Amino acid sequence: MLEAIEQQIINSINNKWTKDKDKRRDIDIDKVSENFRIICSSRATTINIIESLKISENKESKIQELKENMSKIYNWITEESINSLIVKYNTSLKDKKKEAEYKAELLQIQDYLEELQKTIINRTVDKLFLFHKIIGGE
Repeated sequence: MLEAIEQQIINSINNKWTKDKDKRRDIDIDKVSENFRIICSSRATTINIIESLKISENKESKIQELKENMSKIYNWITEESINSLIVKYNTSLKDKKKEAEYKAELLQIQDYLEELQKTIINRTVDKLFLFHKIIGGE
């Protein structure tokens, strides 16, 4: 089941950045963050951090630890797909006009994906707090 949820996240990214601009679809951030919450909630490392956060005096440091852990999980899920996407846009083509167009989008794609990761992690933290009944986390 978790593999299917991971695949939904990957598909969202791939559908956003398909080369055919007419077929691109926006990412449903709320859906992706809910999927990511399910994945994070299934990881023992995340649960351990959340449990220690509930009793910790230094909540900021635990929240930072949680975000770093979530970043590792996110990268583990998406890294191969993102690298493949970047290679696809950075490939040499016979049609030099299309090649230049694709390569020109690379920076935009990379910036978008960095911002997406931050957004997903921040929204997922909120969902984790709600799900695990952590009040006043941030």
